[in-house]
Amino acid sequence: MNVAVDICNTISHINAALAERGYNTKVYPSPDLPPGFFRSAAGLAVFMAAKPLPFAVEGVWQVYRSARETGGRLVYLTARPREARFVTRRWLELHGFPCPDAVVFAGNKAEAARRLGIGLAFEDDPVQIQALNAAGIKVLAVEQPYNRHLIGPMVFPVKWQEWRRSDAARTEYLRRT
Repeated sequence: MNVAVDICNTISHINAALAERGYNTKVYPSPDLPPGFFRSAAGLAVFMAAKPLPFAVEGVWQVYRSARETGGRLVYLTARPREARFVTRRWLELHGFPCPDAVVFAGNKAEAARRLGIGLAFEDDPVQIQALNAAGIKVLAVEQPYNRHLIGPMVFPVKWQEWRRSDAARTEYLRRT
C-alpha cells in the first residue's frame, strides 16, 4: 500500500518552533503569520529549526517498512511551498527519516494522493483530513489539539508513540482502517 505522511505538525513540530519565536499557536493555523511567511527566510528557518515530534522518526520508519512489505512506498505529502524543497529534504535527512527525496509538494493533497495511488495518509490539518477522507483515502490523524474532534468511518486518531510501540498496535490501527 502506498502511504503518505504529512510533515508540518505531523512529524515536524512546527507549532513549537513558531511559539518559540513568539507566534500565537493556540489557534490553527496561527493568525499571526503574514501571507507568504513560509516562503520567507524567517519561515524557512522555522522549518529547519523545528524538532521532530516525539517518536515520529521511529514511527515513520515503521510506516516505511510496512509500506514496502505490502509492495507500496512511502511519500511525504506536504503543502509547504516549493521554495522549501531543499530545507525540507535536508531536515528529513538530518533527523534520520527514511526516503528524504520522496517529497511531493502539493496545494491539493487529496488530488495528489489520488494521483499517487495513496491508500493511507498520516495528517494533522483538519481541512486536509476532511479532503483526503472525502477522496476515499483512509487517514490516521496524528493527534493535535485542533483535530481531536475529527472522527469518521475513515479517520482514526493516532499517536506516534503508540504506532511505533508494537506490531500489535500497528496491526490494530491498520485493522481499524
